[in-house]
Amino acid sequence: MLDEPKPTPQTVDLHWIHPPETAAFLLAELGRVWPAGDHRPAAGGGWTESRVSLDPDASPSVAFALQCLPAPTVLVGGSIRELAERTGGLLADRLGESPAAWHFQQFTGGRPLEVRPGRLKLFREHLKAWFAKKRRSLARSLAGEGICGSDRPGWLVQVCWLENERLAVSVAGEGLRGQLRRVISPHPGGVFLAPIDRRPPSRAYLKLLEAEAQLGRAIGAGEACVDLGGSPGGWSWVALERGATVVGVDRAPFRADVDANPRFSFVTGDAFKYAPPGRVDWLLCDVIAAPERTIELVENWFSNRWCRNFTVTVKFRGDEDYPLLEQVKRTAGECGAEFILRRLLANKNETTLFGSLPD
Repeated sequence: MLDEPKPTPQTVDLHWIHPPETAAFLLAELGRVWPAGDHRPAAGGGWTESRVSLDPDASPSVAFALQCLPAPTVLVGGSIRELAERTGGLLADRLGESPAAWHFQQFTGGRPLEVRPGRLKLFREHLKAWFAKKRRSLARSLAGEGICGSDRPGWLVQVCWLENERLAVSVAGEGLRGQLRRVISPHPGGVFLAPIDRRPPSRAYLKLLEAEAQLGRAIGAGEACVDLGGSPGGWSWVALERGATVVGVDRAPFRADVDANPRFSFVTGDAFKYAPPGRVDWLLCDVIAAPERTIELVENWFSNRWCRNFTVTVKFRGDEDYPLLEQVKRTAGECGAEFILRRLLANKNETTLFGSLPD
């Protein structure tokens, strides 16, 4: 019996939304992920363009981008109505006469724009009117707007405002969405801003909330967590508030109210030497350490299957450490993890690795 031919790589344009200050770091990372790709910053800043060859057997990971727009089309119009009509025509062409479910997101790019919220609302109203007049099937098959995780079937339509009279429209089917699941955020523009809460022991809780939102999975009641290097207890506080049990490992004590919680156990010691007595639901690690040590910790926990889910911060000494991102991705991938590695909005000179390990 003849072997089926291996799928050939697909050449595709990918546009990346990112804060302007990370443009150089993103370009360097894209060059490491796709050395043969064509990567260049777009005019005006706030987003970067790539033309790459996608390996059909791999899901790429890019840390320094907030959002990815696969195969976008740039539309220019003198008015909101004209932009809406051109967008409607493009969607009718791409989605067809009787499309399956599709999801809609609208947002501004990675740099500050003078685009009033009312302008986005008016664009949506004109687009809806165009559907009612020209293609009612599109209106009927619209499955939702806003947050859209990879677990929701159908097409994903992203409308990114580049300027007041210029849009980028991306239309991605389930296959492409699945392949790019590590770089397409469920949140419009890749932005999730955690609510400010003054009760946790530190502002580190913002990173955990943002990682959960991007992952689409949160710590739940009754789940078992290990918080490595977690003093004074920002991440433990979140888990305890959810009803989870937590083992906190650090040389320094956790804040008194965290330590007093009956579902919290404190272990005085080295976070890098701790081994749980059994598999836990969540590995939480925001320890201050060189990235090489954190990568070793990740490999140890993943290879031993000590956790089902994880959120781990990888901290850097400077931008000269950023090439180690590829080692983080390689380590997680070789251990079979389904992961996302991203520089979150709440991160400083660090990135966060989050995801799950198969049973």
